[in-house]
Amino acid sequence: MTRKKVSIIGAGPAGIFAAFKLAGYTDVQIFDKGRSIKKRICPREKLGKCIDCNPCNVKCGIGGAGLMSDGKLIFHTEIGNNLNELISKEDNQKLVEEVKNTFRTYGVFPVETDEKSVNELKTKAAQAGIDFVYSEQAHIGSDRLPDLMTRMQSDLEINKVRFLSQKPITSLDCLEDSDAILIAPGRGGSRWLEDILQKEEVIYGYRPVDIGVRVEVPKELTDHITDVVRDMKFYIRTKTFNDLVRTFCVCPEGYVSQETHEGFVLVNGHATAENPSPNTNFAILTTIPLEDSNTNKYAQEMAEMGYALRDGKKITVQRLGDLRRGRKSKPDGQKKYFIQPTHQEAEWGDISLTLAARHYTNIMEGLEAFNELIPGLTNDSTLLYSPEMKFHGLQIPTDEFLQTNQKGIFVAGDGSGISRGIVGAAASGLLAAKGILKNIS
Repeated sequence: MTRKKVSIIGAGPAGIFAAFKLAGYTDVQIFDKGRSIKKRICPREKLGKCIDCNPCNVKCGIGGAGLMSDGKLIFHTEIGNNLNELISKEDNQKLVEEVKNTFRTYGVFPVETDEKSVNELKTKAAQAGIDFVYSEQAHIGSDRLPDLMTRMQSDLEINKVRFLSQKPITSLDCLEDSDAILIAPGRGGSRWLEDILQKEEVIYGYRPVDIGVRVEVPKELTDHITDVVRDMKFYIRTKTFNDLVRTFCVCPEGYVSQETHEGFVLVNGHATAENPSPNTNFAILTTIPLEDSNTNKYAQEMAEMGYALRDGKKITVQRLGDLRRGRKSKPDGQKKYFIQPTHQEAEWGDISLTLAARHYTNIMEGLEAFNELIPGLTNDSTLLYSPEMKFHGLQIPTDEFLQTNQKGIFVAGDGSGISRGIVGAAASGLLAAKGILKNIS
């Protein structure tokens, strides 16, 4: 009997974990427009500048954008995970546990946390009017991720999963021989996915988009929190607009990094396991619902506007004190600055020119609120990088197994708006794979 054939577009966490579930039951092939793991080397490390690799090795390739990231794993059904909209919290938790157990087989274990310290942090946050959400976590490190993903890929290939790198998909017509298709792009593929959905007449709308800045401070300011929980999750509602502001992607002893997109650049962060920096960086993001609006286009045009203001393909960095006083931070003063940036290519400037007034107000109110838990956060010397944006703005109606209105076409991962991180993406891949097996059995 001929086995069914499944095609997966996107070799990030969603595609990889879907393949783990499908391997042995179907013939699986995974397409990615990026390069193989060994070839995913960012030239910036040697040349000191971006040379516009096409596609970008940081965003694309086997392992997904997560391969070049911090490698933080958040085992939670509500953080970085929208599956509660489709399935019960209990079923969602089972998927998260399955992801956790898979990582365990590769030597990645959750960090043990002192319950008393967590409760004390919750109390302090509540006293400051801040919601602190604890989550079980693990950290791999950007220096260890390539080896981990290479082992995962090898195990999948032993189970006859085919990886096809540098294979961009512009239409699903080339996959007509597939019995099911899983579209699983990362955040960098959100705009590409929109084009595919339109061609296939898949119904979709938009979610809110996250826009903000990345903060960099001496690690000593955050050690009392990151020693309790590495990726602190703080949430507030702003006083002026009642908008949500949150911390995201905390990188203790980490490095600020840059993502290059078509027509704009974004800031990000990561941390290694073996090469710590003296600083901690994290994002402060604001979420503003835009009813019936194309949030992807809105964020992209804002990023492009900031790009046009900068000299070359660089992110902007500014001291908080200069931002308050309405003046640009200048490169000739860098040697005197108390905090030295870990991303040396960033251009000193004025980030207020790259943010809408509402985003700016929300971020400044967020900084003031979080200063209650991180004294010194609002010092003049604190560095702010801009822009940081998270493109997970699509809202795609599906059944409980992530099948779209077009039978046989499933979606998963960050680019589809279903997840916002490695574990959430992996869980969505597992759920879609279950649906595929159910449909083609």
